[in-house]
Amino acid sequence: MTTRRIVGFVVLVLVAGMLAMFYLQNSATHVDVVFRLPGLSWYLVQDYPLPLLLGLSLLLGAVLSGLYFGVASAGKSRRIRALGREISALEDDLALARLDQGAPGADAGAPESAAPNGKDPESAEEPTDFDELI
Repeated sequence: MTTRRIVGFVVLVLVAGMLAMFYLQNSATHVDVVFRLPGLSWYLVQDYPLPLLLGLSLLLGAVLSGLYFGVASAGKSRRIRALGREISALEDDLALARLDQGAPGADAGAPESAAPNGKDPESAEEPTDFDELI
């Protein structure tokens, strides 16, 4: 066994022991679950054990927060995939633009020795930004 597993096992035993002690100490305690509004009140459950009420409350909170953050995470992952597709398309456009710039006969009306910007083709720098190609 690795040290990490031993530490994890010890933490698990301590947490389980504390939960068992809480349950044993509070299992005889019963509460009424009441929904109160001004002028109205409903008894939802009478004489309900406190450990079960707390456990269900924690479980419900974990499920609701998991649903909320799961939906938010799914939305973000969809957006990330869409942005990845956009980046791939822009990279493909950039590669095609670079090929078009370097292809012979791309500018039929201009002499071969003149670059499109009026500089020598040897001294012309290749643009690295997609905005410069537009």
